[in-house]
Amino acid sequence: MHLKRTGTIGSRVDDPERGLAKIVRDHAREFRNERMVLYAGASLLTDSQKRISGIDLSALPAMGRLETKEQPGADTVAELERWMSDLASEMFGVGWADLRLPSCTIANLAIYSFLAKAGDLLLAPAARDGGHLSQRRGGTPSILGIDVQDLPFDGAMQCLDEARAANMIRSMRPRLVMLGRSVILGPDSLARVIEASRSVGALTIYDASHVSGLIASGVFDNPMSHGIDVMTSSTYKTLGGPAGGMVLFRDPDLGRAFSQHVDSAFLANQNASRFPAIISAIWSCRPETHYGTKVLKTTDVMKVSFASRGIAVLLPGSPARSHQVVAPIGSLEHARSVMKSLEAAGILVGTCPIPGTEAKFGLRFGSHIMASLGVGQGEVEVVISLVADILHQTEWGARTLDSSDLRCRNSRSTIRRLLKSTPGIVR
Repeated sequence: MHLKRTGTIGSRVDDPERGLAKIVRDHAREFRNERMVLYAGASLLTDSQKRISGIDLSALPAMGRLETKEQPGADTVAELERWMSDLASEMFGVGWADLRLPSCTIANLAIYSFLAKAGDLLLAPAARDGGHLSQRRGGTPSILGIDVQDLPFDGAMQCLDEARAANMIRSMRPRLVMLGRSVILGPDSLARVIEASRSVGALTIYDASHVSGLIASGVFDNPMSHGIDVMTSSTYKTLGGPAGGMVLFRDPDLGRAFSQHVDSAFLANQNASRFPAIISAIWSCRPETHYGTKVLKTTDVMKVSFASRGIAVLLPGSPARSHQVVAPIGSLEHARSVMKSLEAAGILVGTCPIPGTEAKFGLRFGSHIMASLGVGQGEVEVVISLVADILHQTEWGARTLDSSDLRCRNSRSTIRRLLKSTPGIVR
């Protein structure tokens, strides 16, 4: 039976590889050469990491424990799994590590299914305070019927309200306490929360997705060193690898039991082509590379540059303690409008709630990709100047600019010149 193919979709089907090759090539050129990526939840691989990402590693499933893989030809994948686990355990100072899951959202789901049951209580960050969908009420925990209540937050200091959280834990006696947020300007004080959790038999989890690369680099406080039971994370963002999920356990026996749970319920197959680049990314974050220091210095320059151009940011007088800078805008509609205008100008940022407020939103900027590109202080100031110009020209989101606007065209030209002068992603 012959099907007639018409239109755009039909032409792609007639010669899919040519069309797909162009899509991939154009996307790579745009992101590498024409866009300044300030999105806090993004990462770009180095050229060497792209080269060692081998698609043939995923030709067969590699189910089961390292020593007893069910499929033939899985020895190399098992070796890479062990390498990832050993390296992550050493870098983060933990007893067990599993990096096989495809994302931190799935890793958090796996943790909930392993440690809790329907009806159990989870205390976690609220959406309005920067809690991720895999942490908060109405998100991933709710799939399993877990009861989720919001942890208290200190909006003035932009951190967990440790004293109130400890009192809440003792009063409500949860099964799990989830810490860490997707909008995170620095580490929280954790001692009283951990003490309270232990006193009621609650297990503590820290989602370090945004800051795991800074933890590995030694510039962000390691939650595991304070007694957190489990840490989860993405393998991209500041860690700098391809997308994936990482789960770290203080107790190796609990970690082994978790991995067996994952093998029985979550991993019929896996994309092992990611593993070499993940190993490289973790190794590139070790303290002696000074990667984390470069990220924080870049964040500081961004904060000062915003202030000098009349753009308010959260914690303006405090030294940078993460890769994020948050600029309040107002309504979600206005924040999204500015985001679209900046995209038209060749600058990619994201929107976020303003933690500690009700229904107020802003832009969340990440410094880590500029730091990895080797963008210097003068160039960072140029980029922030472009952002400030767009903010002022759009009247803080009251109107939206498109790519035909002269300011957007000039901004894109400046971004292209700046990116051409950098050595590319290095860590």
